[in-house]
Amino acid sequence: MMFLKVAVRGPLARTVWRALFFSAAVLTLLHSRTATARNVTLAWTPSPSSLVAGYNVCYGTASGNHDLKVFVTDTNVATINGLTEGRTYYFVVKARDTFGLESLPSNEIAFTVPGFSLTARALPFPHATALHLDSVGPLPAKWIVEASPDFVAWKAVTKGTNPVARVAVVVSDKPAMFFRFKSSSPGLQLTTGRIETNAFPDSFFITSKQRRIPWELEASGDLSANWRLLASGSNTAVNIAVILSSSPSMFFRLRGE
Repeated sequence: MMFLKVAVRGPLARTVWRALFFSAAVLTLLHSRTATARNVTLAWTPSPSSLVAGYNVCYGTASGNHDLKVFVTDTNVATINGLTEGRTYYFVVKARDTFGLESLPSNEIAFTVPGFSLTARALPFPHATALHLDSVGPLPAKWIVEASPDFVAWKAVTKGTNPVARVAVVVSDKPAMFFRFKSSSPGLQLTTGRIETNAFPDSFFITSKQRRIPWELEASGDLSANWRLLASGSNTAVNIAVILSSSPSMFFRLRGE
């Protein structure tokens, strides 16, 4: 009997090796996952193959399209950071050997990053432009409200750590504005200040140390008897942003700090 030995080289050798490697690296993404505002933690069952050097966690914003990639070694858990609130991402895991060859992908799972938005309603006030901003959806532990007159340059006007952002905003071109508070809660403590970095020019905020109090905010353009109710709250913290600006328009956005 004659035996013929054939040396397999080049692309064919690569194809044979890939087939063997694929069959040794069957992965499954676990359903268990945890998430915060901009990241998600994924876990999967590790490959039993000794050829595996690590895993590529591949993801993207369309099902079946995983153009982003994170490589991890010596673990079957990975945290993906820098995700966008409100957007849905699709994940698969591939085993990888020391030559960079990948296994077939695991099953795909989808994850929607918790998101939030900002709504606004105008407040009737004759001395300035006034509006009330309210957040919708779960907020990060620390958040900032920013303003822009041109939708390009954004500057911070106030911030907070409350689970809900409720901010009254006053935009005025008057040389002076006066405010006074009314509250049935004893010992009301108010603080005024400016954002430390990237602050909107000629702006300040007014906040209260108490988080759940009844309050009313009145304002006047000349400290006369013409005080007008500007904003109120029944069980919320005080958070007022005041901007001195003559810009014909002003835009606002909410983001995590």
